[in-house]
Amino acid sequence: MQAQVKAYEMEYHRVPTVQELVAARYIKSDRCPNGHAVQISADGAVSESGS
Repeated sequence: MQAQVKAYEMEYHRVPTVQELVAARYIKSDRCPNGHAVQISADGAVSESGS
């Protein structure tokens, strides 16, 4: 997912939210395969939050 964040940043010149990545079809879901939510920090770092 980090690559999708970078691709969005290159196109739109800003860090996206998870919802923006889904809406722009960079990703299909706001969840990891294990069901945990994904978070994107202000600097664009992707992390997994708890269940």
